[in-house]
This record gives sequence, C-alpha cells and structure tokens, in this order.
Amino acid sequence: MGKVKGIVMEINKNSAIIMTHDGKFINIKKPPFEISLGDEITSRPVNTMSFMKCTAIAAAIMILILPFIYFKQAMATVAYVDVDINPSFELGINRYNKVSSITPLNSDGSKLIKDVSLDGLHINDALGKVISKAKDMGYIGDSKPNNIEVTLVKLKKDKVNISQKELVEYTESAVKKSNVDAKLKFYNADEQAFDNAKKENISLNKYMDKNQDKDKFEIDVKKSSPKSSPSSNGIKKDKTIDKDKGNSDKKPIKDDDHHKVNEKASLQHQERGFDKSKYDKGNASENKKKTPSRTNSSKWLWHFKNQKNGIKK
Repeated sequence: MGKVKGIVMEINKNSAIIMTHDGKFINIKKPPFEISLGDEITSRPVNTMSFMKCTAIAAAIMILILPFIYFKQAMATVAYVDVDINPSFELGINRYNKVSSITPLNSDGSKLIKDVSLDGLHINDALGKVISKAKDMGYIGDSKPNNIEVTLVKLKKDKVNISQKELVEYTESAVKKSNVDAKLKFYNADEQAFDNAKKENISLNKYMDKNQDKDKFEIDVKKSSPKSSPSSNGIKKDKTIDKDKGNSDKKPIKDDDHHKVNEKASLQHQERGFDKSKYDKGNASENKKKTPSRTNSSKWLWHFKNQKNGIKK
C-alpha cells in the first residue's frame, strides 16, 4: 500500500493514527518531523493484525509450549545418588525418584553401566539392576569383602522426595537380592561437598570418607542361608509310623493307679452306707439265673441230635 493522507488523531511513540478524507482510521509510521494533533500529514501505513487474531496465535503457542515446560521441570534433576562399589557412578534423580541421568566416575564405572538402560527407572529398580550386574561381572561376590558406599545430595530440597532412610532400604534390598555379604556405608552431603569433590576430581563418597567420616551411617547385610529340604532322599513318611509315634507319647496307666482309683471309690461307698460285697453277691446271683445250666443245655442238645437221627430216648 502506498502513502496515505489524513488528519492526525492520535500520536504514539513510533506510530500515529490518522483519519482519511473517506472516514477511515489508519495506523501510520510516525514521520521523522514533529507532528501535532489535527495536523494533516502524508505517511506510509503500518501492517497490523487485529487484537483477537494476535490473542488466538499467542494462546495456540502457549498450548504447544506448556507441556514441554512441564515435562522439562518434572524431569529436571533435583538430587544425586553417588555409589562406590569399586566401580563408581552417579545417578541423577527427579522429583519422582526416577533416574534422569547416569554418569560413570571411573573406568570400571563405565564398564559397569555400559549397555544398561536406567533412564526413567525408579531409583530402587536402578540400584537393584546395577548391583546385580556388579555381581555378574565379579565386582562383588563371596570370595572378597564387599564394601558399598552411597551418598545422597539434595540440590533442590523443596522438590526432593527421597530420604536417607528410604535410600538405605532400597540399597539393602538390592544387596539382599544379589545374596552377598556386604558392608554398606551412607552419607548425606550438601552442594558444597558435591562441588568440592568435583574440584578435587574424586568421587563424592571418597570426599566424604576423608572429610566427614564421623557422620556416616553403616549397616551389615548378610546373605541368606540355603533352606533345608523337608524330605529325606525322596522317601515319604509312613503315616502309621507317625500315628504310633503319637500314641507312644501317651503315658501307660499302671496297675497301681487302678488300685488307687478302686480303693478311693470303695471308701466313698462306705461313707454313704453302701456295702459293696452285698452288691457283688447280688449281681452274681442274677447272672446265675440268667445263664442256663450246663446240664439242661447238654440234655437239650443230645435230644435234638438223637431226634434228628431217628433215635428215641
């Protein structure tokens, strides 16, 4: 668009608004000379977009950018966990206690973490994976003393969601899963100690050993012993044997005990005026009446046999 002519209606720092002869308001570039309201000037229009259009574009840009900003903040490293096995390495963790970075601190550390994917793993799983590989590679085992040192550095304390107690539990669990004896040593360090260790080009654990050894926390982890087999040589136990064994535990009743019981009962009967001898005689006579005599039984049997054979008496 070429130059336009109009009356100055508004003056801004780098632009002005004029009203043309046909009643249009146009934003123009402020001329190099001084102008006043009401002056009639000629200038080139400035290309502008409507306010609504600018707002919509800004909102769309924010919608696209916000997820990336949130993701970057969520994944940002808020603490470091330095581990010395003798391979030394450093794990950066985010506010969700997930690994955001891993850095070897010596040549053995480079070998240990090679081909190990730890990004995004919870610190508990990451420690278990690395300590298990350390055992597979022979850095820890039954034939040597195993010393593992761990130091926690909180860079952004308000966003760190792990305590030393939790770190102790995670490390102890990882060592137990590897089933080795180990002596664990833990430190809490600040950013100053972290920076000093970097300046001295040593691992943070070694720096803490040298300067703050009295503030350490130690724990000994023992490997679990093999469980004994419940069966012997694959032979099943005979239930009857167990049954007899159970019965054998019972104490047999002795004759003396029977005698004592009968004697006690007899004394009780006498106190109540009961004559046991008469009772025994009465029972004997009743039993005699109920029992058929041997003579009558023999006669009846002889009569039955002879009658069957056709013999009359």
